[in-house]
Amino acid sequence: QCVAVCPLPVQPAPTIDYVHLAHLALHVTRAACEPQALKAVRQVCCVYSRKHDGKNTCPICLEGVLGGQILWKLPCLHEVHHHCASRYFGARGVKPRCPHCRSNLSCHRPIIKDQQ
Repeated sequence: QCVAVCPLPVQPAPTIDYVHLAHLALHVTRAACEPQALKAVRQVCCVYSRKHDGKNTCPICLEGVLGGQILWKLPCLHEVHHHCASRYFGARGVKPRCPHCRSNLSCHRPIIKDQQ
């Protein structure tokens, strides 16, 4: 009989964390499928947390802007709730335009944080 001898030690198979792998696959898939309008707006808006209640309303849900809420400040300086903006700009067929003044957001440069 002829027995082949492997000079390298046999490594045990690595354990796979399937939960982590599934989360990574979901994240990659979600990023690849993200609508173009949402990508364009995320690149030019400033996301921040409001410290005090404001007198403005969100142009998407028409509710007031309250302290402690996460907002997107668009290049035209209109503010939109984070959850409203994600849903609105993530909808199929929506153009990257401000829901209030309709300015084209894909033509703007990103907001600098000091402009808040």
